[in-house]
Amino acid sequence: MVRAELLKLRRSMVWVFVPLLSLLAVISGGVNYWMNRDVLTKGWASLIGQTTLFYGTLFYAVGIGLIASAVWRPEHRSSSWNVALTCGISPLKLVLTKAFVIMIPTSALHMCFIIYTWIFGIAVGLGVGVPSFFIASFVLIIVLSIPLVLLQSLLSMLMKSFAGPAALAMGASILGFLFTLVPGRITQGLSFALPHALCTRGILLGSSAVSSSGAIEGQTVATLILAGLIDILVMLAVTVLVVRRRTIERR
Repeated sequence: MVRAELLKLRRSMVWVFVPLLSLLAVISGGVNYWMNRDVLTKGWASLIGQTTLFYGTLFYAVGIGLIASAVWRPEHRSSSWNVALTCGISPLKLVLTKAFVIMIPTSALHMCFIIYTWIFGIAVGLGVGVPSFFIASFVLIIVLSIPLVLLQSLLSMLMKSFAGPAALAMGASILGFLFTLVPGRITQGLSFALPHALCTRGILLGSSAVSSSGAIEGQTVATLILAGLIDILVMLAVTVLVVRRRTIERR
C-alpha cells in the first residue's frame, strides 16, 4: 500500500508548490529583513527571525494542508475509498499510510525553507556560517509536524474540497500564532494542544522577531516534544474513532 501511495505522490502536484511555498516564505521574510536592516542588526538571527515569522505563522501549515489535499485527491476522484472498505483493507491503515506519505513532502518543504534562507543570507552578505540551531531544528519541527499532518490528513479525508482543508489550516495557524502571543494559562495551554499552534511555537523557538517564542534550551525543547507526543496520541485516537464510523460513499 505504501508503494502504491508513493507512486501516486510521484505524479502529484505537491512537487510544484512545496518549493514555491517555502520560497515565498523566505522572500516575504527576507524582503522585510532587507528593508529594515538598519534596525535588524543581529545578522543571521534577525534574518532567521523574519523568515520563520512568516513561515511559521502562515506558509508551513498551509503547505501541509495543500499537500494533504493533493495526497487525498485520488480517493475523492475515484472509488478508492469504497474499494478499501469492501476488499478487506483496513481504512485506518489507509489513513495512516496517507499520513506517512504526507510527511515526505512536508519534510521537503521544511528542508527547502532552510536551504532558501541560507542562500538568501549568503546573497545579502551574512556569510555561509548559518547558526547551527537553525539546521538542528529540522528534526524538532518534523516531530512536531506529525500531529498536524494527522489532523490535516483526516480533514482531507472528510472534505472533498481541495482548498477547504488548506483554508482551515490557514485560519488555525493564525489563531495558533495568537495563542503564542497572548499571556495566560488557557492560551498558552492551547498553544501546545492545537497542532497548528504547536508547529508555530516550534518554528519560532528562539526567534528574535517574537519575544514570547521561548529560548532554545533543553527544558523548552523537551516540553515541546512531550506536547507533540501527547498530540500524536490524541490525533491517533480521534482518527480511529472517525474512520470506524466512515461508510461507503454513494456516487
